Amino acid sequence: MAHGALNGRSIPNGAPHKISLHLHYSVAINPFASIIRQQSSSFICHEVPEAKAQRDSLLFIMHWSLSMIAYVFSGGNIRGALQVGAVQALLADPSRRPDLIVGTSIGAINGAHIAANPTLDGALHLAEIWRSIRRADVYPGGRWRILWRLIRRRDSLYPNERLRSMLKRTVTEAKTFGELQIPLYVTASTLNSNAIYVWGDEPSAAISEALLTSTAVPAIFPPMRYSGYEYVDGGILTNLPLDVAVDRGATEIYAFDVSYLNETLPSVNGAIAMMQRTIQIMLHQQAIDQLMRVTAKPGIIVHHLRLAGFKDVAINDFSQSDAMIDAGQRMAEEYLANPKPNIIHIQPAPPPPPGAVRFVWK
Repeated sequence: MAHGALNGRSIPNGAPHKISLHLHYSVAINPFASIIRQQSSSFICHEVPEAKAQRDSLLFIMHWSLSMIAYVFSGGNIRGALQVGAVQALLADPSRRPDLIVGTSIGAINGAHIAANPTLDGALHLAEIWRSIRRADVYPGGRWRILWRLIRRRDSLYPNERLRSMLKRTVTEAKTFGELQIPLYVTASTLNSNAIYVWGDEPSAAISEALLTSTAVPAIFPPMRYSGYEYVDGGILTNLPLDVAVDRGATEIYAFDVSYLNETLPSVNGAIAMMQRTIQIMLHQQAIDQLMRVTAKPGIIVHHLRLAGFKDVAINDFSQSDAMIDAGQRMAEEYLANPKPNIIHIQPAPPPPPGAVRFVWK
């Protein structure tokens, strides 16, 4: 991808970055001047109203900065369909078009689609793909095949050949990150340490390999192996990678979060159900940690789209895709009608056990 440069920061050629122009008048000339914010269709200008008639003769320093919108797509398996509806709601207004995208796991797949065509048409096409996918397109075989893989001590319940084929067929005509319309950053983890890895800075890197690695949910799909090490789903360590977006220059973030828990969950029974619930709670706390860290940074706006519901849909059940797309669009539209950025919501909880009190993270 060809890039231009401004103040040492690279920007994709042709990307509609929102440029803010700050006019800093010398305090020595007017130390009591008040600063106001005037917005036009092309730039935001901070100037001294009292000195407007004399501004051409005043000493001032101009400082350019980029206002960059990022979409961050969390992991969440089948519930990624909620993100598809939500992104339709955002892209219905071209002014909310993203300048960059970050995604992990299923969010990386959705993000790759939008990075290839960051328009409402692109989001509608992504919805069509979701509606067309069937279980066998991603998760081949039934219980006996899964049992056979367990007996043979395979690394996962499912192979990833079907997933690889589906990604190459449906995700995007772009083969490398440099061919996308806007920057895309994909995260992955490793089973060999606590490191986080990011694709997107190397234009020649293959999109399909990055997506296969980021969606390699341990025990569900096999890890990707490079140089003798195992690399897996990025959601293990950062299921809502807001930090990556900020590091790449984002100042306004729309977080499409399908891992957030906004209600007290019912009790579960059975070892597998308890394991799934444990993972849900861990991912929820990861999102809280990311939100607290990023919203504390000055100048960063985070719109946390909490895409709730459909918690009990099996990871291989695509029959609810249409309903989830509609629900995601509705939830995003409700937020956009009354946005409340940089708000962290605390999940309701059951009463504490006898003698205990609830500890609230700060």
